[in-house]
Amino acid sequence: MTHPDQSEQQLRRALRAMNDLQPPTDELFVQRAVIRGRARTNRRRNAIVAAAAALVVIAGGGGAWLLQGGLPGTTTASSASAPEVMSDQGSQSGAGSGAEGSAGGRQQPTLSAGRDNAPVAKAAVGSDWFVGPLTPQRAAIEGLAAELTKKWSDVFSGAYATDPTNTHIVIALTRRDGALEDRIRSALPSREDVEFAQAEHTYADKAALVQRISADAPALASQGIVISTVTQDARADRVAVAASGTDAEARLQERYGADWVTVTLLPKGPNDTLSTPPPR
Repeated sequence: MTHPDQSEQQLRRALRAMNDLQPPTDELFVQRAVIRGRARTNRRRNAIVAAAAALVVIAGGGGAWLLQGGLPGTTTASSASAPEVMSDQGSQSGAGSGAEGSAGGRQQPTLSAGRDNAPVAKAAVGSDWFVGPLTPQRAAIEGLAAELTKKWSDVFSGAYATDPTNTHIVIALTRRDGALEDRIRSALPSREDVEFAQAEHTYADKAALVQRISADAPALASQGIVISTVTQDARADRVAVAASGTDAEARLQERYGADWVTVTLLPKGPNDTLSTPPPR
């Protein structure tokens, strides 16, 4: 088999011989240049085809990701995202989006009546206990959310961070429970990352009260009390309500218990009117 370089050398020698017999005109010079260019292009094309064939062989042995759009570890628009989970898609409320805006581990509002009584979708349990960076400590506690609120529903009260970096966690309990405490410590990077605090109300009881107040919102509106948000405040061990209306704080605490409800009064909006029909 003749090597491509040898073929080119033979062509050059033939062209020089022809030039000795017949000096090239401008036209002939252009034509020969085109011929040489096409030959060089064909050789390059053959090399590329050979390289592509080699990649196909590699793909058959586990390198198919090269042909499917990316390096290992990259994602595409159609791929599922990580539990955005831990996505900070759920970090808007948690410890700081309640009525008072404190970093108190508040539950995402089950209801946001606002000025138009439009409901808000409930966030996943645990995804709203913290605000700020997704640290290993935060991820560990959020990952235990279902277990904490179900298996230990009679003990667990809530969770929140003591620092804005979410590296030190407080777990509120209605009583000490060795098995629960060991379970939490084992999930964290260090046993020093958590402390336990005494609480009066369980998370389940506060969640039930959130649901109750949410369900009562239309009736309360007819009585002149407009509920804007209803959330859990793990730090204060209360249900936090933001509302407007005459004597709203006293009336809500009388209705649901002063030891259960913390009320933040909001300015009365233009649509905060009684829904009862006018007198005839």
